[in-house]
Amino acid sequence: MMVTCRCRSLVLAVAAVGVLAGGARAQRRGAAPAYPVAEIGTQAIGIVRLSQGGYSSTHLAIPGGEVETLPTLYAAFFLSPRLALEPALTYQHHSAGGSSSWVGAGLLRLGGYFSGARQDSPFLYGELGVLSSDDSGQSDIVRRESHAGFGLGGGYRWLVSDGRLALRLEGRARRWTTDPDLTELGLALAGGVVLGRAR
Repeated sequence: MMVTCRCRSLVLAVAAVGVLAGGARAQRRGAAPAYPVAEIGTQAIGIVRLSQGGYSSTHLAIPGGEVETLPTLYAAFFLSPRLALEPALTYQHHSAGGSSSWVGAGLLRLGGYFSGARQDSPFLYGELGVLSSDDSGQSDIVRRESHAGFGLGGGYRWLVSDGRLALRLEGRARRWTTDPDLTELGLALAGGVVLGRAR
């Protein structure tokens, strides 16, 4: 009889702990703020200053304003409410008079959002990238180059239309390991669509 009572007490204790743990988890889930799953967008307007080998030039791009003023498609995949992994791609092809050339770049950023991705927030990021180009002239000599790059940037992100759209104003400094090195200083206004919510 004593063994039966102890077994029943143990079962009730385990059940009570399970209920309390489940309630605590549900409460934490309910209290956790929702944050976006991803954001996809592009630069709408930008100003870029390029410096290389003692020569500098300033460019205004509409649309554009990213890698060497080219339009760039970016995405932000939120790993947490304040941390995002942000790849970006750009590509441009030109063909005339029997010759063709293209330039493209891929960037990977790690961004931090001080107030979280669910609300308006300042942000900072560090980035690594690869810049590639191919120039095929009439002499059939193909010149291909690839260069690594790195940079830092930051700005402010606004959520509009009930959080379904995002606007970004950001500045950056970037260096490509060309010969000689190419330095970019840029300011851009970007817009994107916010996708999904996670907890």
